[in-house]
Amino acid sequence: MNDDAWAPLREVAELARVSPGTVRHWRYLGWLDEQGHRRHLRVKGRLYNAADALRAERDTRLSGQSHRAMVA
Repeated sequence: MNDDAWAPLREVAELARVSPGTVRHWRYLGWLDEQGHRRHLRVKGRLYNAADALRAERDTRLSGQSHRAMVA
């Protein structure tokens, strides 16, 4: 995914297959990446970085903290 892909909240949430509330959580509270570093979703005005949301969703699932199973 292009790191320069920006979209409104609802579109980013649909792309990452999570709720808009989860995307807002990643923006304000962040998530732990695969190395254990806290990351925050980048935002430009009302647009959210789609690549960050996909990384957050993947990292959350792989961390074992997710209630959803990883689908191949």
